[in-house]
Amino acid sequence: PRKWSRSLLGLLTSLWFELANLLLTHLLGLHIFVYGDPLPRHDDRESALIISNHPTRVDWMLLWPFFGECGVLRDLRIVLKAPLRKIP
Repeated sequence: PRKWSRSLLGLLTSLWFELANLLLTHLLGLHIFVYGDPLPRHDDRESALIISNHPTRVDWMLLWPFFGECGVLRDLRIVLKAPLRKIP
C-alpha cells in the first residue's frame, strides 16, 4: 500500500502543477522568455538543484511555466524553509 499511495500522491501533485501551469500560461497569459543557453530537456535525465529565494510563498509559482517548458514539471519538488527567507 505504501508504494501505491506514494504513486497516487505523485500523480496528484503532478496534476496540480500541470493545472496551475495551464492556468498561469493560458488563462492569465503569463509568458516566460529565457535568454542564453537552450533549455535543458527532461530527456537528458540529468538532475538539477535550483535555489530561488523569494520573500513570499507564491513567487515560486511563477517558475512553474519555466519548468513546464523544460519538461520537468512532473518531477518538481519544492522545499520551503522559514529560516532561509531572511537571506537575500
